[in-house]
Amino acid sequence: MAKENKFQEEGSSVFNDPICLFCKHLVEIGQQDSYGGWICKAFPDQIPYAVWKGHWVHDKILISQEGSYTFNSKTYNRGGGKKVKYTAKGEIENVGNDN
Repeated sequence: MAKENKFQEEGSSVFNDPICLFCKHLVEIGQQDSYGGWICKAFPDQIPYAVWKGHWVHDKILISQEGSYTFNSKTYNRGGGKKVKYTAKGEIENVGNDN
């Protein structure tokens, strides 16, 4: 079975991978088969499983976190000059073109 393309159509979800992977505030990628060792600026000890897996949408400050960091996607080039970002819910958003 082929792995799903990360750059799907706008509005689709990417929850095959931890949502944290796409966040600018990710500091360290932990274990690949579990959430152990994943840390970010908001969770310097360990990202909670529910945040890491996308069950808790991290678009607002959570009581258990450090600072005021929330999910903030990196920008990705999709080809043809098109740029996309991910929402805190794991959806893909078109953010413009280089043209």
